[in-house]
Amino acid sequence: MTTNAFFDFLQLRDKVRCVDVGALAIGGETRDPWIDLCRLGCAELVGFEPIPEECDKLNTLAASIAEGIRYLPHAIGDGATHTLHVTNFPMATSLFEPDGPSNSLFVNLAELMVVNKKIPVQTQRLDDLDLGGPVDFLKLDIQGAELMALENATQTLEHVSVLQCEVEFVPLYKNQPLFAEVDQFLRSQGFQFLKFAYTMGRPFKPLVMNNNPNQAISQTLWADAVYVKDF
Repeated sequence: MTTNAFFDFLQLRDKVRCVDVGALAIGGETRDPWIDLCRLGCAELVGFEPIPEECDKLNTLAASIAEGIRYLPHAIGDGATHTLHVTNFPMATSLFEPDGPSNSLFVNLAELMVVNKKIPVQTQRLDDLDLGGPVDFLKLDIQGAELMALENATQTLEHVSVLQCEVEFVPLYKNQPLFAEVDQFLRSQGFQFLKFAYTMGRPFKPLVMNNNPNQAISQTLWADAVYVKDF
């Protein structure tokens, strides 16, 4: 079933309003599905990327793909000032400091989470921002700060139907909440766990599987968990 046919089947009259907290570069075969929904005219998106130059890149890319996509240079959190730990691998940048001793247990992990600089940032609460209206789909991938963002988005969550959130099972960052705490909070807000969109891990040092340092053997480290309103 094509996307448009699926929308017709659900009798959706309005575009799906999506919010992407912790946006990634778009384009190519790994493009996020909500970007494709925007390209088809079925959705609109507000994304957040706290590093201004990276946010500018995202807006430039978005302009070449579809209307209805915009990115804002905000760090989403609890409204307080925090330190942004900018790492050598951009996807590992976080409001939390990487947990070196924990990450060093695994192959090719601590090496990707070296802090190059620390930047003070004023975080913004989702509930305080103009998101263009009630949010239907919410995605969060902010490296351990997801629970902080969710706890300050309770009004936003009232309208969310589907939520995709990165969660960790082993502390990759110091004092970060783990999956159990995120799950408990979302259940308190009327959400039901649906599935893991994917799971990721690393081998314990010095083991390597099939000459691939990124291929997990048994230890799951993080995942994207998908939730829906409690059915």
